[in-house]
Amino acid sequence: MKIFISASSKDYLETTFIINTLRALDLNGEITFWYADNSNVPIGSELSGILENIEESQGAILLVSNNFLNSEFIIQEELPAILKKLKESNNNYKLIPVLLDRETNFGNFEEISVQKIKYINSKSTAFRELGESESYSECNKIMNELLTKHAKDSSEESRRTLKRIELINIMIKTLENEYQSNISELVQNFIASGGTHDNYSSTRVKWAETLSRYKEVAETTLYELTELKNLNKKMKTLDEHHKKQMEDVIDLVKEFIDKVKKSIIKACEGLERFDNSNDAEKAIKSTEHENQRSIYLCPLCKNYHIGLEYIIQEEEFENEPMMNWVDDLRDDY
Repeated sequence: MKIFISASSKDYLETTFIINTLRALDLNGEITFWYADNSNVPIGSELSGILENIEESQGAILLVSNNFLNSEFIIQEELPAILKKLKESNNNYKLIPVLLDRETNFGNFEEISVQKIKYINSKSTAFRELGESESYSECNKIMNELLTKHAKDSSEESRRTLKRIELINIMIKTLENEYQSNISELVQNFIASGGTHDNYSSTRVKWAETLSRYKEVAETTLYELTELKNLNKKMKTLDEHHKKQMEDVIDLVKEFIDKVKKSIIKACEGLERFDNSNDAEKAIKSTEHENQRSIYLCPLCKNYHIGLEYIIQEEEFENEPMMNWVDDLRDDY
């Protein structure tokens, strides 16, 4: 979880103490604290990088003081960006305001006054009023607030991720069954037509469109799973068992993509290819029975092929010998 620290450079002493204490309290290294000091934003560099870090963050700590509220960049850029992020997240963005000064003038930005939002401390416990032990105690409160938020987010994200993985697992297996069923149908039609069915333009176009759709769906699904995997690396939402479950589903999708890609290669294998329809038409005129042939644009290789136009009745063929070749015929697809 990335937390943006919004603070005035004039409050550097308090800011560095709070950040270093919070980092020490984050024993598991679950939180990244980002602050626009010289190491992150060198003098003379673009300040837009600060806003990018706000956009990437899952929460912000506001170290509010009179210096803070007199900073033009904080008032005009940082705070509007942080509050916009809070609003767009439906309050899932964690905002932790901390009072540094007992008496603070909110005239420049009343939206974050103590009357408008809840602070983790009060005027009586403003950070500059605290002793050593009290300041550590205040940092503990901040850390507990962040970890509670992180644990809740992780739990919710884990549930969402697992539900999605389970659904993808079922959907890919359904798609695999449909793919196998289509191949079975192609084999049956091939046998019933004595081997002619595969040469019909309509058959080839339909199969090519089906394979194209399978490839697009599977690759989109793999991209989604990869994004979920990368998100889990950042948030560490899944335990080892569920990570293995995710990897298994990813492997399942990859295997399906490999099968479809092999089918795509076979779908155009051995077919004459034409760059344009005119060349294909000329080729048809040079063949016998040209009225029984048609051209089609292949959705897979984007070339034109020549296929059969008319339909031959099944009863014209002896199908029985072909029944012994079913497994070999399936491999052809």
